[in-house]
Amino acid sequence: MAAGDLRDERISRRRTRRTGDVMTRLFGTWMQAGTGLMAGSLRVAADMLEDSVDEFDRRPRRRNRSR
Repeated sequence: MAAGDLRDERISRRRTRRTGDVMTRLFGTWMQAGTGLMAGSLRVAADMLEDSVDEFDRRPRRRNRSR
């Protein structure tokens, strides 16, 4: 095995490790962003539901006139 082959193998391993590290960080960032979007969407939906329930509670109720 020539010295150049060892050097090429080390470079290849280092690049593979770096690429793996970058992809791991990138995937983690995507997961955080997706989680943030989901949490935000759920918060908005909960606020809208709460507003709807509050509005429903404020409506005057009809009396049953048959009694």
